[in-house]
Amino acid sequence: LVGPLALSIQDELKVVFTAVDIFSSPTIRSVAELVETRIQSGKTNDNKEGSPPNLSNASSAASLQAFIPDMAVSTELPLGNTHPWVLFVQAIPFFIWQPLYRLTSWIIFVYLFVAISSLFASRNLVSIVSTIVVARLLMSVLSPIIFIVAKWTIVGQYQEGQHPLFGTTYLRWWFVNQLSQILTKGVFKHHLPLYYRLLGARIGAG
Repeated sequence: LVGPLALSIQDELKVVFTAVDIFSSPTIRSVAELVETRIQSGKTNDNKEGSPPNLSNASSAASLQAFIPDMAVSTELPLGNTHPWVLFVQAIPFFIWQPLYRLTSWIIFVYLFVAISSLFASRNLVSIVSTIVVARLLMSVLSPIIFIVAKWTIVGQYQEGQHPLFGTTYLRWWFVNQLSQILTKGVFKHHLPLYYRLLGARIGAG
């Protein structure tokens, strides 16, 4: 949503405006002040030197280096939101991973229920409650561990840079982001610095 919004502001007001500006100016008032400042300073789309390059292909994406000199620019080509590979990747979390996660949760629950019931010699309320508690504890440990392994396998270490929408880097980031909504932080929600360090973040002491 941020990209189309920034593009609409550029088209309607004829001023240089990027998605980065929306994050740096999160309120309507701050956006209006930024746009007014750029209009007054002459940073409009008519001023070609101040305009951000088009990222629709790899050759024009390379020119972004002149616009943001301190950020690496990817040369990978965007696939487009209707590309079969893009549609397949976007379908995996919803049609494969999420059902598989729920199926695995039920299998673990049933297995634990049978094992715990044998300890009480009957399938009573105590065995059901015990199974629920143990199953939740087990999933709260397994979920973040699986996500951490998946993140390092799919993405590895995140690298700063400009990447085209629906390119391979974007798809890997998107896929991992969707997994983070399925595989919760679990036991790490009380130890977030450790959790993010395991994901590759550099967090100082304290």
